[in-house]
Amino acid sequence: MKAILSFNLPADASEFERASHADDWYLAVYDIVDEIRRRVKYGGAGDEVEDLRAWVNNMLNERGLDPYKE
Repeated sequence: MKAILSFNLPADASEFERASHADDWYLAVYDIVDEIRRRVKYGGAGDEVEDLRAWVNNMLNERGLDPYKE
């Protein structure tokens, strides 16, 4: 299966930039979520960090995103 994204440049330049850097965004979000998880699990994080973790996970789930899905 193939998928082709097409953009009308320069009008769609910002959309093109977001699409072409999607992997970088994914990896950054994965690292953030993993660091929060690590701090909660091993660092004795306080309620604020645990609340942040829950908020991030809820926000990702609402958008159908799962940083741990391969």
